[in-house]
Amino acid sequence: MKKILTLLSSAAIISIIGGCASPKVSYVDANSINNLTTNFTMTDLLQVSQSMSIKLINSGKINQCKTYTVSPVINKTDQYIDTSSITQSIQDRLSNSNVVTANYVVSGAEMQNQVDELQRQNQSGLYDKSTTAKTGNMSGAECRIDGFVNNITTVSPDGKTMRVDYQYNMKLINVQKGMGLWSDQKMISKALTN
Repeated sequence: MKKILTLLSSAAIISIIGGCASPKVSYVDANSINNLTTNFTMTDLLQVSQSMSIKLINSGKINQCKTYTVSPVINKTDQYIDTSSITQSIQDRLSNSNVVTANYVVSGAEMQNQVDELQRQNQSGLYDKSTTAKTGNMSGAECRIDGFVNNITTVSPDGKTMRVDYQYNMKLINVQKGMGLWSDQKMISKALTN
């Protein structure tokens, strides 16, 4: 009888532990659509960067510039968005395009790393001067790409539906002339119904 009680107790403990199983984690396709939230997601980031990069490339305006830089994307939404990922994704798409003839130059946000490297090579005394990158030879950006993302959230009168509209704006500016060469936008809308 004692053996049966021990077995039943063990079975009860196992079923209790099994009932408290932790959530299941699995890999999913990184390019699949994330529709789990109305927040700005990686899916939205990829849509924005791909769409806007293609629009700029197809306009041909980027090739009116010899060099360009991409300014950090500004977040004007009411939520946290890692806009450096949008900035980098746009830069990657333009730099890797076989249609774009303009060359990317470091942005203001990246400049300190460049200055630090030049100082390390030229002022540390550790390097053969014939092999160091010389100061005063960097190329300036003829054109600058600026962008920002904002959003508007609306809730239905009964409170059952929430809609979030995101707007991403991007423009290409000739730095010397202060002239806008191209501008466009991408809209993303999401709705959540309870």
